[in-house]
Amino acid sequence: MKNKQRVCSPIATVVREEAASGNQFAQYLIESHDYFAKVNEQNRKERKAVSLQQRLKYTKHSKCQRKIQRQLQELGEAK
Repeated sequence: MKNKQRVCSPIATVVREEAASGNQFAQYLIESHDYFAKVNEQNRKERKAVSLQQRLKYTKHSKCQRKIQRQLQELGEAK
């Protein structure tokens, strides 16, 4: 398993340093980034759920249906 280290661009590093020193605009940039990352993740999960429900609706094979139902359950538990 890979070691997940966050690699930041030079701009992101500068923004974080400025936010740490009290720059209001830099703090706003970080807060808005976190907010939109959260919203995008929620939207992605909703789209995935709709897609799985559509696939389940038109799937005839029982093994595939069980697989899709399991994915929907896992997605529901993750909410």
